[in-house]
Amino acid sequence: MQFWTTDRGGAAEIATFSNPPRNCLNKRVIDELEQLVVQWRNPSIRAVVIQSRAEDAGFFTQYSVEELYGLASDPVTSRYSGAIVRGYKAIFDQMMALPKVIIAAMNGDAMGGGFELTLACGLRIGQLGDFRYGNPGVRAGVIPGAGGTERMTRLVGLARVLDWVLRGRIVRPEVALELGLVREVADDAPARALELAQEIASLPPMPIANAKRALYPGADTNLQAAFEIENMNWTEVMQSDDAQLALKTFLAGAPIRVATGSNPRTRRTTPLTRASEAADGARPSSERSARQLRCQQALSTPITPPQQTHRLPKASRLQPGGQRCRPVALSAIYGPPGPLHR
Repeated sequence: MQFWTTDRGGAAEIATFSNPPRNCLNKRVIDELEQLVVQWRNPSIRAVVIQSRAEDAGFFTQYSVEELYGLASDPVTSRYSGAIVRGYKAIFDQMMALPKVIIAAMNGDAMGGGFELTLACGLRIGQLGDFRYGNPGVRAGVIPGAGGTERMTRLVGLARVLDWVLRGRIVRPEVALELGLVREVADDAPARALELAQEIASLPPMPIANAKRALYPGADTNLQAAFEIENMNWTEVMQSDDAQLALKTFLAGAPIRVATGSNPRTRRTTPLTRASEAADGARPSSERSARQLRCQQALSTPITPPQQTHRLPKASRLQPGGQRCRPVALSAIYGPPGPLHR
């Protein structure tokens, strides 16, 4: 590949981007990214970090303005520019659909199409320094076109995105953190991103995959439908070897092990797990035994499937004797209307 190099840090894949002198994106860069996304489907890759070379001018500085002008200045190509960015959005969708986390280590400027690419990553780590993040498209006569407006809206809400896009804002990493556009700001974004990637890669893979399958589709639908999506993914995880092994080892008081094919390996402990283990060890032995017994009883108790409930159409709301159910006035529930309701 011309623009990307890859390396491994344990079970995490590190993809490094470089396109001197300005580190701009263009169609050839995105085409190579699509090839990488296919490679990342390999089950041995449990997490991905995207970064740029430290010596380069930016992270994903922006999409090539020359290429955009070439599209806009030709009546034929401008007519089909929507299909082009729709293809880019489809690649970003594939990144979000991977059953593993992708972390953007934003160790340089990330604007326009470059910032849109980071929104397809599950986590974004900013880096302290004289860097700029933003979507200044309206200043250049365009708007975010590869899914950026909608991904940002789902990430931080419509009010903030209206201000962000309509003003073509460009901010420093610390401001992006305040707005919720990056998870954290670190002195060394690639090192911190790799640390997080290795932490998540050390966890059971199926819960990570199903959590993503619950979170992303659930955020795009109504609450009750999201509950059903969550329930389906929960049920699938509960039938997996990952859940059985992790729960069994937790009850036994041993470090949780992660199944990777036929070769389990010990999970790297995190501050949270160390605190949990320390608290468990501080309990009296009788309390620990009682706690384990309650867990075992809960796991051995069969689950009764909930009864399906359906909202009946108006004409069918009848009591068993064929009498229509008596309607209840809203005032009986909420009380008489106050002055603000009149």
